[in-house]
Amino acid sequence: AYQATGDYYGSWRAYFAGRSLESQKLLANAYALNPKDQWIGFGMADALYSSIDQAVENGIPEKKALDRILGIRPDHIPALKRRLVIAEREKDVIRSRKLRERIVKISPLDKTLDL
Repeated sequence: AYQATGDYYGSWRAYFAGRSLESQKLLANAYALNPKDQWIGFGMADALYSSIDQAVENGIPEKKALDRILGIRPDHIPALKRRLVIAEREKDVIRSRKLRERIVKISPLDKTLDL
């Protein structure tokens, strides 16, 4: 846990110093060392989410990328909302309903959903 925390802190320092590749490596290492740490998990999920468009451009299906993020943090609201948009676009009523319920349970005061 100590090494994971150090790597997570180091990833932020590298990020703010403009060393994005080093930051990504440290964050990935921190997550590998302690995947149950909620802050490291959120950092990893946020990092993946911020690069999702690039992943899709490189051939990774959007649903697969989002499901990977949700595998790290099942409560990652931006990924849940984006996954909801896909489910609605595909007219997957059951999945849409489940995603909406999950979002409301996690973030009951979120006013961005048209319920």
